[in-house]
Amino acid sequence: MVNVTNFMKFSSATYITLLLAWLLNACIADRWEKEAGVNKVAVNFYLTNPGKFGIDYFRGNITQVHVLVADNYGRFVEKRVFYKNDLPKKGMPYVQLQLRKNSKFQVVCWANMYEYTDFTGVSEGSDMENAKLQNISINEFKIAENFDPLFYAADTTDIGEYTPRLIEVGTENLNDTLAFVPAHSRVEIYIEDYRDFDAEISAEDEIPQLPLVELCNLPEGYDFYLKEAGETIAYGNMIPFNRVINDKYMTVYEFNTPLLDENTPACLKLTTPTTAATLFSLDLKNFISQYHLDAHKTGVLVVPIHIVYRKDTEIEIKLASWVLNPVTPIL
Repeated sequence: MVNVTNFMKFSSATYITLLLAWLLNACIADRWEKEAGVNKVAVNFYLTNPGKFGIDYFRGNITQVHVLVADNYGRFVEKRVFYKNDLPKKGMPYVQLQLRKNSKFQVVCWANMYEYTDFTGVSEGSDMENAKLQNISINEFKIAENFDPLFYAADTTDIGEYTPRLIEVGTENLNDTLAFVPAHSRVEIYIEDYRDFDAEISAEDEIPQLPLVELCNLPEGYDFYLKEAGETIAYGNMIPFNRVINDKYMTVYEFNTPLLDENTPACLKLTTPTTAATLFSLDLKNFISQYHLDAHKTGVLVVPIHIVYRKDTEIEIKLASWVLNPVTPIL
């Protein structure tokens, strides 16, 4: 038979013990929250684009921002993602972080990471030196489907290289500016009157198989200093679409790629779908140099290539002159 008096004493003691433990934990948690609030200040990072492009360019081209913060030794302490709706609708857009007082931090931002890119080596306490931004659409043949229309914000050295932005946090709220630069280029391929020269002669109304289009010798991604990182891969597997331009029927391929310039060893290669024979290979750096393509007009380098199939086996390659260079990146 249960002794009711002893059971009540035991229950009361247990209840009081649990209540005291809960109160103690609540006091500790409240103290920690207060200390965190006391020991941190608000740091507002105003987001813009350098030069003549400024705020309007930022609002028109950037819809998502990853802010990565490391301590003074380069070890990650925080990663935040902000979307377009998180930013103020008027005035200069900014994001706000709460950072510890009297401390130094290193900050790097990446924008427009969607379906094709992701981080590796980014976790609390890991070293920024080992972090990378990589393409996650690569298949077993080292061919990626596409690349995101990335932008990057950090700081620059005296010799023009990129480095994380150093922030010295004192005891007062702080304002700073992060200027984004393009971390991608865009290749647009317009194929006019395509014919598979290796295919058997078919009925006039039969639609020919499209060529296989690849961009070769491109990097997989970047490190956190905007330097090429990872393996050398190809970009392909892109589904084209059709468009009528200047009364001409065009098959169009559009790629975002890592940054291109006159030193990039990338090439455009077209092969036949029937025999996999190479139709031609185009050196992109020579094409960029030949037509003096740059990113000075709106910030992103666009390489618009017009391929025309003539009679017999003649193929003409030239600049797609109707394309303004550059245009709004593919989002």
